[in-house]
Amino acid sequence: MSFIRRLFLPLLTAVAVLFGSVLVAAPARADEVISDQASITKAADWIAQQWADGTYTTGDAGLLADGIMALASARQHHDTMEEMVAGLEQVGPTYVINRADALAKVILTADIAGVEDPAHFFGPDRDLVQELIDYVNAKKAPQAWGGYLATIALSRLGRLDDVSDEGMTYLMSRMIITKDGGFGWYAAAPTGDPDYTGIGISAMLLLSRDDEVAARYREEAATKLASGIAWTENAANRFTNDDGDYFWMASFGGADGASSNSTGMVASALAEAGVNIESPKRAMKKEQAATDSGAAWSNTRMGTRDDIRATVQAIFAITGAGYATADWDDYKRDITVGTAEISGTAKVGEKLTVTSTGWEPADVTLSYAWFRDGAQLPGIDTASYTVSKYNIGKKMTVKVTASADGYADASVTTAPTATVVGMTLKTAKPTISGTRQVGHTLTAKAGSWTSGTKLSYQWYRDGKKLTGYTKSTFALTQYSLGKTLTVQVIGTKDGYESASVTSAKTAKVKAGTLKSATPKISGTTKVGSKLTAKAGSWTSGTKLSYQWYRDGKKLNGYTKSTFTLTKYSKGKKLSVHVTGKKAGYTTVTTHSARTAAVK
Repeated sequence: MSFIRRLFLPLLTAVAVLFGSVLVAAPARADEVISDQASITKAADWIAQQWADGTYTTGDAGLLADGIMALASARQHHDTMEEMVAGLEQVGPTYVINRADALAKVILTADIAGVEDPAHFFGPDRDLVQELIDYVNAKKAPQAWGGYLATIALSRLGRLDDVSDEGMTYLMSRMIITKDGGFGWYAAAPTGDPDYTGIGISAMLLLSRDDEVAARYREEAATKLASGIAWTENAANRFTNDDGDYFWMASFGGADGASSNSTGMVASALAEAGVNIESPKRAMKKEQAATDSGAAWSNTRMGTRDDIRATVQAIFAITGAGYATADWDDYKRDITVGTAEISGTAKVGEKLTVTSTGWEPADVTLSYAWFRDGAQLPGIDTASYTVSKYNIGKKMTVKVTASADGYADASVTTAPTATVVGMTLKTAKPTISGTRQVGHTLTAKAGSWTSGTKLSYQWYRDGKKLTGYTKSTFALTQYSLGKTLTVQVIGTKDGYESASVTSAKTAKVKAGTLKSATPKISGTTKVGSKLTAKAGSWTSGTKLSYQWYRDGKKLNGYTKSTFTLTKYSKGKKLSVHVTGKKAGYTTVTTHSARTAAVK
């Protein structure tokens, strides 16, 4: 028995869907438009359920192939698809007898399903691809679908260049453009057929991009591709529902065919060619919702009866991946996701370690990526990490990714750590030295801190911050009189948490003591002469005032530094008192010696 064994390759389709259960979801109302994902999952679940129930069997090999391609396009129910592929392997040899179209469809189906070697799908003794090439070269692909399917199958496998020139000419003649520009099954057909136009677009898309094929065939394919796309865009070839969304539907002898089949073929081909198909997708979702299951499609326009053949082709319209691009050759099973958590202290210099358990299979290989506030740390890919200074103020997480042969990678991310803090500085309580008196300077002594710590200072007066006073010394002025002082020492160092310690408060600051001097009087002690008081050296900034005395009696009004001797001073002795005042200091008055008696 053959199983899916293709080497893992990049996706050819942009559709990515989650694995759904085989239970068919409850029908949606026909007036509701669900998401693409929900529509695909409903349909894939329904197909898988029909297979599980035995309703869908290997009795019709062509329909079986359609179902395999439908699940591959949906990328759901891989196990079911494998069973169906095994069934096709059994019934296929009879199905392809003397039929180039059937042979091409089997090859195409095997390739879409990810069979490792589609050419030997029936076993090592048969080369199906070479058989198909021989049919084409012998011009023995008369079936209506033969040319299209052969072109798609051989192009997907990179074997079109093995077809002879006569064979290529024959193939091109089997893919017919009708009089109105669509694709059909005979040259004289006046109008194109949507089913043939859909598969024709897929075939021409691949052929026009196949660099191994002669340029003239690529050019012809490009012309036919443009013609086919233009045909689908012609309103005369479309139908429109009550919501204004368009779709395609074939007619046979005047009777309408199934819009689901036709639109599935056309819309998926257009999507592969880069054409927007949102409108036909909406139309198909409406038809899906109208069926009994709300998951399948009917073989009549807006019909209610679920139909397998309609469903396995209509689903292509929603996935947007049809014969040209549908692929599941990179299938991998799901890993059961485990848990992961970080242990350790979120602090600079400490080691954090992630522990991850609960993965299935148990022999998965784990890889690690560390993140700081969501930004990945380059080059950090081990289970343990020593916290650096650059993480301070941030939270750490780890993304743990599990990988195993035959499984899709799976990941889990830990909860974040606490906010990272720096190391702890060694600190000391500062002390203040110096005389607590206006006019003196206080000095802060920080004590012993961690080596290399940068220290700064902040002075406080009666507990209030003194803005700008950030040196280790503080000069006591009048504003500190009667108040207490403290100093806060702030330490910072790279990789450490900053720290601050405040000193004990000082005693209240006392008033300052002025420096003073005994004044002296100069001048001649004779009536008419002027005496001058010289105060001497006082504390800078001291405001001095004078008061003259005669024979020890205060002379009111005489408060200048000079005194003119008049007749009233004759025979008397003069003296002067100098008073010094300065804010924050105790007032001081000094007295001069008396002069000689005035003559």
